[in-house]
Order: sequence, then C-alpha cells, then structure tokens
Amino acid sequence: MSHNSKVAVFLALLLISGLTGLFGQSNVDNSIQNGNDSIAFVENLVRVPPSDSIILTDSLKKNSISDSIPADSSKIVPSSSFKVSKDSLEAPVDYKARDSIVYDVTGRLVHLYGEAQVKYEAITVEGHYIQLDWNTNTMMAQAQLDTSGRMIRKAMFQDGDQQFYAEQFRYNYKTRKGKTDAGKFKEGESYVLAKNVKNMPNNDLYIKDAKYTTCSLDHPHFHLAARRAKVVPDKVMVTGPANLVIMDIPTPLYVPFGWFPIKKGQRSGIVFPQYGEEQVRGFFLRNGGYYWAINDYMDLQLTGDIYSKGSWGVHAKSNYRRRYKYSGTYTLDFARNNEGERESPDFNTVNDFQVNWQHNQDPKARPSSRFTANVRFGTATYDRTFSTGQSAVLRSSLVSKISYSRSFPKKPFNFSVNLDHDQNLITGDINLTLPDINFGVSRIQPFKPKKAANLSKNRWYESIGVAYTLRATNRISGVDSTFFTAETFKNARYGIQHSLPISASFNVFKYFSLVPRINYTERWYMRTIRKSFLADTVFTTVDDVIDTTLPGIQVDTVTGFKAGRDFNFGLDLSTKIYGLLQFKKGRLKAIRHVISPTLSFRYRPDFGADFWGYYREVQSDTAGNIQRYSIFEGSVFGGPPDGAQAGLGISLINNLHMKILSRKDTVNPEKKVPIFENLTLSTFYNFIADSLRLDPINLNMVTSLFNKVSVNFRMTMDAYVYNENNVRINTFLWSDRKRFLQMRSASLALGTSLQSKKSQPLPDSDKGTENERNVVLTTPSNYYDFNIPWTMNVRYNITMARGASGAPDSLRVSTNSVGLSFDVNVTKKWKLAVESGYDFVRRDFVYTNLNVIRDLHCWVLQFNFTPYPVEQQQYLIQLNVRSALLTDLKLTRRQSRFDSAVF
Repeated sequence: MSHNSKVAVFLALLLISGLTGLFGQSNVDNSIQNGNDSIAFVENLVRVPPSDSIILTDSLKKNSISDSIPADSSKIVPSSSFKVSKDSLEAPVDYKARDSIVYDVTGRLVHLYGEAQVKYEAITVEGHYIQLDWNTNTMMAQAQLDTSGRMIRKAMFQDGDQQFYAEQFRYNYKTRKGKTDAGKFKEGESYVLAKNVKNMPNNDLYIKDAKYTTCSLDHPHFHLAARRAKVVPDKVMVTGPANLVIMDIPTPLYVPFGWFPIKKGQRSGIVFPQYGEEQVRGFFLRNGGYYWAINDYMDLQLTGDIYSKGSWGVHAKSNYRRRYKYSGTYTLDFARNNEGERESPDFNTVNDFQVNWQHNQDPKARPSSRFTANVRFGTATYDRTFSTGQSAVLRSSLVSKISYSRSFPKKPFNFSVNLDHDQNLITGDINLTLPDINFGVSRIQPFKPKKAANLSKNRWYESIGVAYTLRATNRISGVDSTFFTAETFKNARYGIQHSLPISASFNVFKYFSLVPRINYTERWYMRTIRKSFLADTVFTTVDDVIDTTLPGIQVDTVTGFKAGRDFNFGLDLSTKIYGLLQFKKGRLKAIRHVISPTLSFRYRPDFGADFWGYYREVQSDTAGNIQRYSIFEGSVFGGPPDGAQAGLGISLINNLHMKILSRKDTVNPEKKVPIFENLTLSTFYNFIADSLRLDPINLNMVTSLFNKVSVNFRMTMDAYVYNENNVRINTFLWSDRKRFLQMRSASLALGTSLQSKKSQPLPDSDKGTENERNVVLTTPSNYYDFNIPWTMNVRYNITMARGASGAPDSLRVSTNSVGLSFDVNVTKKWKLAVESGYDFVRRDFVYTNLNVIRDLHCWVLQFNFTPYPVEQQQYLIQLNVRSALLTDLKLTRRQSRFDSAVF
C-alpha cells in the first residue's frame, strides 16, 4: 500500500470514530505480523491489524499521528470543529491489544484480543479478551483459557492501589460500578477470594461466598469461609457467620460474625498460644494473648501463660520505631512459679520478674549526640526457670547500660552520662552506678602553630600533646534481697577523678619511634576510713537492745574532703621488623612475618611514704601483727598505689601470614591466609623493688585457622615459686627446680561455623511492613533459612589454673565443655535443628534442645523438645500462620518459649 493510500485510510477511520462517538485513544503497539498491513472491512466490522504505525485518536494533537500524515497538515480540520457527544466520558480511554482490535461500527463495540489493556483515569484493565460497549459505557474483561478450559492467566482490574484478579468482570465507566466473577484481591497482607464481587462507586465491595486468608496461593491452604461479606478498602472487612477451613476440610470452629482490620501496615489481632508439657509445671498454654497495633510507630503485645499445676505468668512487649530517628523494644515479664506438689511439705511459690529495654538512635538523627539503652534486670531465678537457649539458661550475670553522649563539632570536647547495672545471678550481688559522668578534652598540641609549616623545620616541642578527662561517679552496692533499702543507698560510694596525660612523639635513628609521657591523676572524695584494733569485747545498749562488738579491727568513716594524687613518668621505644620468605614453586608463594617490639621505661614515686599520708598501719591481732591499709580503701576510684616503681617493660607483638595461590579464583589468584593474626608476649621488671621484681609473663594469641576455625588462647607464666599457701615468694624456679617458667593459668576457646553454601543477601520483597523487613535484614540469626541445606556451629572452651591452698602445684580445670548446634533440611519442607553440648567437668550434658520445623507455605508447624536439664524438661507444639514476608523469603523464625515477635 502506498503512502498516500495509508493517509486516506487513517482519515477515514478518524471520521468513523468521530461520528460514532468513539472519543478515546487506541493503539496496537506490537509490530506488523506476516507482512499484513491492510485494514479489512467485514460487513459492519472494522478489523485493525497489529502495526506500530497505527494510532487512532479523537483529536489531532501535536505529534499524535505518526509520520504517515503529510507534512502539510494545515488543511486538516481541527478537533474543535467536531461536535462532542453528550454521552462522552470525562477523560480519554486508552486501549491496546497484541493480536488485534475489531470495531463493530453499527453495534458501537470494540473487541480487543490478546494481552489487551484499557486505561481510563486511575483504572487499568488487562485481559486476554476485552470488550468495550459504548452504548452502555461498560467494559468486560475475560481471562485466558487453554484448550481444556483451564485458566492460564487471569484478567486484572486495578483502581489506584487496589487490584482484582478474576475469571471475568464488568465495569461501568459512568456509574463506576462493577461486578467480578471468581475474583481475588489483596487487602494489606491478606487475600480475599470470592465467587461474586460487586464494586460500588465509593469502592466498597459486597462479596458472595468469600474466603479470607493470608495464603497467597489461588487455592489457599486455609481460609475463613463466609456466605456474605463487605469490604471497606484499607479499613475493615465484615462478615456474617464464618467457618475455619483447613486443606478444604471444614473445622468445627465457627464465629457468629467476623471483623477483620485490613488496613496497610501492622494490624491488631489475637496471638494464639503454644501448647505443651513440662516436667515440673505440667501441661500448659503459653504465650497467648492479644497484639495491638497502636499506630504506625508503636505496638503492644500482651500475653499470658497458664499451667495445669497452678503456675502462671503475664508478659508485655512493645516495639517502637521512628524512621531515621530511633527504634527500640521493651518487655516486662512476671511469673508465679509453684515448686513441688501442694500437698508436700516442700511446696514453695516463687515470684519472678524480668525487665528488658533496648533503644537505638539512628546515627543520622543527631550526628553530634547519641542516646542508647540496653537494660536487663530481674530476679536471679527467672532465666533458669523461664528462659530458653544455652546462653540464657547458663547466664551468670545481668548487665545493663544507659548512655547519653555528646560531642562538639570542630571542638575537642566530649561529654557523656551513663547508668550501669551489674547483677550476679549466683551470689545475688548488685552494683548500680548512677550516674557516671564523663567530660573529656581530646589530645591537643598547644605549641603547634595554627598554620601548617614545613615539616622539616618543626620544633621538637610542637609535637607535645595534652588531654584531660574528668569522671564523676556514684556507686551503690548490695544484695538483691535488701537492695532497695535506705541502708543500701546510705552506703553509696562516690567520687571525682581527674586525669591529665601529657606525651610527645619523635622519630629517632630513622626506624624507631620514641614517646615520652607524663601521667597525672587526682581523686576527690568526701569520705575516708580509719582502722583501729579493738582488744576487748564491747557491749553497747541502744533502746534496750545490747549490741556486741567482738575483738578485731574496727573501721570508722571520716567525713571531709580528701584528695589523693599520684603521677608517673614513662618512655616508650618501638619499631617494626619485617621478614619475607618467598617461594618460586608450588602454591605457597610467600610467608610474611611482622614483629613489633616495644621497650617501656616507667618510674613512679612511693606514694605509700609518710610524706603523702595516704597509708597507715593498724594492729591486726592480739599477737601484735601489723597490717598496712589505705585511707581510700573501698573508694570508687581507689587510691594512689603503694611502693615505688622504676622498671622496664617489654612487649613483643607478632603477626604471621602466608600467601598462597587459589585454585578457584582466577581474577584474584593470590590469597592471604593468617597463621597468627596476633601473638603477644609481655612482662615488666621493677629494678627498685625489694623482692619479686619480675612480673608474670603474659601470652595472648588470636588467629583463624583456614579462615574457618577461630582460636583465642591466653596463658600466664611465672618465674617464682609459690609456697604452701599458694603465695609468691622471692625464690626463682630455676634455683629451686631448675625450671625457668611455670604455667599458672590458661584458657583456650575454639569455634567454627560451617554451612553447605554461603549465605546470600536476602532478596528484595514487597511483603510486610518496612519495620518487619528491617527486623529480618538486621537479625538474620533469628530465622531458619530453608535456602541453606545445612549449617553447623561447634565451640570448645577450657580454662585451667595452677595452685590452691595446701597444693601450690596442683592443676585445676574449672571449665571444659563442648557445644554443638546445627540445622539441616531433611526434605524440601522439613528442617531439623539441634542444640546441645557436654560439660566434661560435671560429666553431664548441658542444655539440650531439639526442634522440628515443617514448612507449610503459609503455616509453620514446630515441635520443640528439651530433654536436659531434667528440671526443665518440656515439649511444645506450635502451629501458627506464617508472615507473608517470611513466606516470600523462605525464612522461619526461631521460636523461644517466651518469644513475643509480631510475625
């Protein structure tokens, strides 16, 4: 067909569409197929074949017609000359199809075949076949079926953010009403399937035979079935009587009506409990309650536990988050635990509680200030009775810290306020530091000129730097049973400490660094102590109560300001020695050794001399023995040290690596493998001490074998003999036993983590809220990953020490244990996870836990069994709906007994 012929056909079609009221735009956007570029008229039908060059419109806008229009377009009648029909729509209707578009001019119908699409304002419709009826301003879309009648691709209707997928639906552009057959649409994280849906002008939906579920499959594993339902988008879905159906099997669980919040983001709802049995407390329903989505920034979960033998517990957990500002979690747990049978004489009721709070500030919120909190305190028996996991059950202390810090840009000042809490769960001792105030001035060089000068002309004194630190603290100590009493807070210890280090750095003999330093420390206290010996028993009567004081040392507190000052001088000389051994053959290419030796000279006057007045003597027993003590004994910062010191310290740091050729990596063939990442030897010799001049020798080693096994080894060795009371005496081992050194203590920690394949970054997902996605990405260890067939973690710890009273050479092993945890995909949907270990000192298994997980797509079934320790034996069975986000990422949350996660 010639160019002019095509133009004539276009103008004819344009005239037909204007006369029939087809004010809209349509195009067939795919390329010409089989070379067919003709337009066929069959009776009253006009068939437009696929062609990129054919664009039909109701008005002649600039560039709206392709280059098939002649250059001289001034003779074309403008769109303003056309009379607009009263039945025309408010906006153009854009439509296209991959196969063909057929116009029924007489019937005023448009038929779109093959990947058809229609757009009208915010409405988009896609289907295998779409019919536009300009008589009634309606549109009908149908899904694609195969030859057997099975649905291949559903039709899609989208109005703003709301999407429908259906077998067929109709929609009226004028009335904005629609009807859907066999439809499915998503509301928040839930899905609604329906036999028939009526769409109203205000977007409300009236549904017949509704199925409400969180399963994303077209044939869901579970749903709530209701005959009638109404949906208010982004707000709520209301139903009549509803029945829970699992795997197409109706259950006996009915509700008289349903009220389902379907707003986007977090939603409130019931938390179903865990079921199981414990050895001591019997059968239980645990961790069941209600989750309340307060708003987009905060939630609250209230849950409870009940046991068949009378124990119970309540729990509250809240998460809060403001994007780019802060986030946190706090929990409050209280439990009443019945121990033993009520009829038995040893029956006992124990009340336990624990409070946890974690708060993190986004670094971008306030770059110059930061507030963080990590609080954990409660009764000593809570973790051993109610927590799970080896780390929790074997936890021996609770540590808390609340901190606020502030820096001053372009200034050397910094400031912080801290609250610290340390609670020993074995002894019951509690130390609370409230507050701990720190003010510091970072190192400044007062003699260095402000303008940069030639480095070769710098004066020696320009490298002198000075810093300053002030610390004020108040420490309260006591035991958990009497901690919150007036007497405990009355005995609080407080003080202020000033530190002023002065140092400089010089390069000497080209390869050495010389650092002279002076350190000055001053402590301020309002109380000191005095000791006296009481030789006789004293009886004192107060309010008719006789107080007896036995013979011994009596400690009195003296109120009044007292400062304790000390200072020392030092000189450090250090360098680095490099060694390189290269090989020409084999995979081993080189071994590199770096030695960093440091010689440190220290001098400190004797602050125990009478001139300073910091130390005194007191009779310690009736035999007349004398004991030396510091008047600052028991203070928060201690006092100046006793005795003079003038000695030499030595430190030797070794770093050993080898370079090998990789068999797999051809881009970076050379691979660096550590032998010793850090191997340090250190000691000190005091020239002016009257005895025991050589300090113990410390050996520390940290490395990673084959980049798989982490090794941390520490050992202390001594050159002196220990007497029967396990006290060092001024006799060298060489003179007594012909040995240079003897090991006094050592510890070794080994650990490795293996898995079948490397962890891959989690893929992007549009499921869940932003907060949920952030939790998963930042805490991957809290989830079982079905994408990794197996993982295994092995750890080994041993600690030993030499010497005890009466047996100075005996070797005692205090810790010797091995721990193992692994999880493996037994099948594609089954995973087995085991956590256990063995204590060789106690000759018994440590906390052991067996967990079986079944992935049911939108459900997760877990069976948890704890055989050890015997007093904590339990099993639990949990079947819960799986988060859409975790389903999308193929992750399953690791459940603990009191896990209050929201998804």
